[in-house]
Amino acid sequence: MTGRDRKTSFSLLGIQKMTLEMTETPLASPQVQDLIKSGEKFDVVIVNQFMNEAHYMLAAHFDAHLVVLSTIGSGPMNNYLVGNPSLPSVDRQMAINHPKRMNFYQRLTNTLVSIAGYVLRTFFLLPKHADLTKRYISEEIDFYKQLYNVSLVLVNSHPSVSDPKPAVPNMKEIGGFHVGAPKPLPEDLKKLLDEAKHGAIFF
Repeated sequence: MTGRDRKTSFSLLGIQKMTLEMTETPLASPQVQDLIKSGEKFDVVIVNQFMNEAHYMLAAHFDAHLVVLSTIGSGPMNNYLVGNPSLPSVDRQMAINHPKRMNFYQRLTNTLVSIAGYVLRTFFLLPKHADLTKRYISEEIDFYKQLYNVSLVLVNSHPSVSDPKPAVPNMKEIGGFHVGAPKPLPEDLKKLLDEAKHGAIFF
C-alpha cells in the first residue's frame, strides 16, 4: 500500500469518530429525548444515512418500518443493510477516488481499503452505536438484529449516469431527489416561447 492508501485507512477511522459525535448530538438533545419518551407510534421512520446506525434504532423503538435515505449511490456503507452484493474489485471506494476502469493495482488497493472499512465498521463503529442505542433510546433493543431490519433503501443515483451495479428489490435509485423545484421562466422569455409559431430552440 502507498502512503496515500495508508492515509485513507486512517482517515476512515477519523471520519468514523466524527460521525459518532454527529450521531450522539441529536440523540442527546432534549427534543429527541422527549419524543423517545412520548409513547408515540409511527408507520415509517426515514433516516438519512451516513455512519449513523444508532439512528436506525428509532424505527424499532417506534415500532415502524425503516426507510434509509442515502445521498450517495449504493456502496459498502449501505449495501450490507439489505444484503446487496458489494464487489470491491469493481465497486469503487469514495475515499480513494479511483477511475471507473481500475487497473489491477487499483482494484487491489480498493479491495484493501474495503476490508479496512469493514473491519473498522464491524469492530469499532457498530459496537459504539450499540452503546449509543442503549444509552439514549432503549436497553431492550437488540441492535444487531434491528440493524438489518430495513424495509427500503433510497439512493441518490440513476442508471443513466452511475456505474452499473446489482441491486436487491428493496434498494431503489431515485436520482435527483436533492434537486429543488424549477424556477419559473422570466415573463419576457416565457412570452417569446409561448408565442413562437414554429417552435423555438433555447440555449
